[in-house]
Amino acid sequence: MKKALPIPEDIGDYISYDPETGELTWKRDHGKKVKQGQAAFLTSNLKTGHLRGFFKGGIYLAHRVAWFLHYGEQPPPVLDHINNTSTDNRIVNLRAACKATNKRNERIRKDNTSGVKGVSQTPYGTWQARISANKKAYHLGSFGSLEEAATVLHAARTELHGDFHNHG
Repeated sequence: MKKALPIPEDIGDYISYDPETGELTWKRDHGKKVKQGQAAFLTSNLKTGHLRGFFKGGIYLAHRVAWFLHYGEQPPPVLDHINNTSTDNRIVNLRAACKATNKRNERIRKDNTSGVKGVSQTPYGTWQARISANKKAYHLGSFGSLEEAATVLHAARTELHGDFHNHG
């Protein structure tokens, strides 16, 4: 992950932030194409889906600028979108995290074949539940049904991942 640029101290002179909607807009005309009231961060990062924009020669992520404008301080290295919608930059949807806790809040992977995060089918037809937390992997067992495996896994995820748990 590339280290984010520090947010320029004067960005609030050019961009306003609405914490209720998460929108960032230009306070005044900026160059030939940017007009007052226009959205300041429209470009999506294709890999992550985060909104980004250009300011004084740098590329900045909208959620990091939102944090800076709301709290008046540089954002922590990792910010988590609680609802997993990377374009939802309302302040109630942003929280400080570390890499590990941010990873816990990820959605189910696209290549998941069981439909349940952390559950896979064994060659013997049973369902295996696994989870990791605090740099440790846990094998929760093999189960006769997908529902059993999912129930055990959901309980473990809620306990081990706390506020950052995401069942998929």
